[in-house]
Formats: sequence, structure tokens, C-alpha cells
Amino acid sequence: MAEPQYEVEAKLAIRSHTPQVVADEIAQLKLLGGWTLWERDPVSVQDIYLDLPGLQLEDRGVALRLRRAADRYLITLKGPEARVGDALQREELEREWSRETVDQIARTLRDWGIRLPRPPSFSGESHPSAALARWGLIAVQNRETARRRRAVGRGLPGGTVTAELAIDQVVYQIGGRGVRHYEVEVELCESDRVAALADILAALSRKWPALMIWPYSKYTTGKALHALLAEPQPGLEITSSGDLLPSVYARVEKWLAEQPD
Repeated sequence: MAEPQYEVEAKLAIRSHTPQVVADEIAQLKLLGGWTLWERDPVSVQDIYLDLPGLQLEDRGVALRLRRAADRYLITLKGPEARVGDALQREELEREWSRETVDQIARTLRDWGIRLPRPPSFSGESHPSAALARWGLIAVQNRETARRRRAVGRGLPGGTVTAELAIDQVVYQIGGRGVRHYEVEVELCESDRVAALADILAALSRKWPALMIWPYSKYTTGKALHALLAEPQPGLEITSSGDLLPSVYARVEKWLAEQPD
């Protein structure tokens, strides 16, 4: 089986009183500075993040995700993050749910010094979440993402792709309601093109001042929102339809800055 690869990406949060309007405008882009954008198929996914009791994986900077896209299940293991300018780089293993994938995840976790409390097993007949529960894993976050994807390159559409730009509507299920966060994610197709990533981000920020560098993963953002909404008087500005308003992002950043390393 192929070895884990590294992803290099950066995110921009849409801090606006009308975030969906801004997201729709970005989705209409065909040209951005000297870059050409062309459409790729949209995707909708459900992500369930899993951890060991006491958040042992999170404490090591590791994330384990079960993703459902249409009728396919993918399991993703992400290693600790490293910052490269405004971008994040981390080791990532993502594969179709299978016995081989289960075995490789167990080996990779052992290489990182993490041992599961129960021996990993695989049953082709069982739902993946049931098999993961047998490892002693528990669900810590549930969210749905609607992603509009654009290839980014130079010259005519259909040429060499430098990066993928994604306009994401992320719905977190918190306390029986859906809370919506909008972000733009730019992921390099070649990890050594960091200068291209910076150029794309700068062009987006010039065109839409409501965009701000957001150095937090979707998981981390959701964790902060869960904690803030659990406070006795959260006072978060959220529209009746569940959209986060600009002031919420300052609250999220403040909460995260107050957490121990």
C-alpha cells in the first residue's frame, strides 16, 4: 500500500454578515489575478471524528476521521501539524475502508507511539463505525460539508493544476441545531509550490476583505464552538438560519488562545 503523503493547505474564514453571498460570489470566479479557475464536481460529505477516551489522539496532534461520501466510506489519519507561513503541512493517510487500510492505520499509530486499547479487527459486513468502536474509539465531532471545488492553474482551463480551491459550507451539529461556518480552502497539488499558495491567498483577500486567514482546522473550529455554546450565557451572534456572524470568530480565537498547549 502507498505510504502516507503530506498535504499543504491554507484556509480563509468568511467573516461577513452575509457569508453565503460572499461564498456564492467566490464560486462565480473564472479569473483571479493571473490564475484561471475552472469547475470540478461538487461534493457533500459527512465527517465523524473519533478519539480514544481522554482525547489521547488529539493530545498527540493526531486526527482520525471517518468520512461518508455518497455510498463510500473513507478513513483518514492525520499527523501533527507544522506551519509553513500561512499554510499548514501535515502527514495524511486517506484510504477506502478495507482490511488493508485498517492494518496500515494500526501500524502508523504504533509508529507514532500510540497503541489502541483493543487489537484492531475488520469485518466486511459491519458498519465502519461499529468496527472502530471495537478499537475503543468514540465519536467526538459530527459535521457535514458541502464543497464547491475549483481547479486553479495558469493559462486555459483544463491545463496543469497548481492547487484546488474549495468553497466550504460546514454545518456542525451542536446541541440539536445546525451551526454554519463558511471558509475557503486552498490546497496545493505540488507541496513545493508554497509561493503560489501565498499568491492565491493574497489575490482572494484583496478582492474580498471579509476573508481572513484562519489557521484552525475544521475540527478545532468545531471544538471551540461546542465549548462556547455550552457556556451558561454564550452570547454568540448566530443568525436564525445558523450562520456565524463576524464577532463569533474573535470569540473562537480568544477561546483557543486561552487553552493550554
